[in-house]
Amino acid sequence: MLKKIIHNIPLIRPATALISGIMAGSLFNFNLNFLILVLLVAVVLLLIASLFYSFRITLFFGAGIYILFAVAGIWRFQAYNRRPELFTEGKYSATVLEILQEKPKSYQSVLKISAFFRNDSVFKTNEKVMVYFAKSEKASRLKPGEQIVFDKTPQPVENSIDLNGFDYAGYLERKRIYRQVYLPDSRWIESGMFTHNFLILAERTRLQMLEIFR
Repeated sequence: MLKKIIHNIPLIRPATALISGIMAGSLFNFNLNFLILVLLVAVVLLLIASLFYSFRITLFFGAGIYILFAVAGIWRFQAYNRRPELFTEGKYSATVLEILQEKPKSYQSVLKISAFFRNDSVFKTNEKVMVYFAKSEKASRLKPGEQIVFDKTPQPVENSIDLNGFDYAGYLERKRIYRQVYLPDSRWIESGMFTHNFLILAERTRLQMLEIFR
């Protein structure tokens, strides 16, 4: 029965291979450059095999497809979970990702840093940081999607003794957040630019709904 289902739904095979690769990537550490090389070699070999395809090589062709998707799964998992380079001592261009949450002495949100500036050099990056804005009218106006520039180096997230054993740093790491920063008004400015994507749109829609029902 299962064999018949797999035969009738051909996408199950590559999906299974992809999932297997993702699971392998979560258990073992592979060199990304090596994985890219394997992917390229596999693609070339499959293209050559397709030119001389016959029933006798069906099994090998299928195995090659499975390996291709499995390696792609490993590469995707490790590329997604790879730590970004953590730049220090410069200026950061970042986008506000989440609705500001009011705390007793600050506004909390998440920033996505896309560029780092030092002297005359610009470095592209892709890092999420937890941010705490000092309470002010300026900070309260920030909305998801707005871009800011700040010059304070984020610090590693550390667990507080007030958390009763909760692994806050580990929790944020699973969300790919490794650093946090506190920004008084004097350390950041609005760039006047805006980021548009589906997640930002969803967050702004949620903000509008919250404002309606307040």
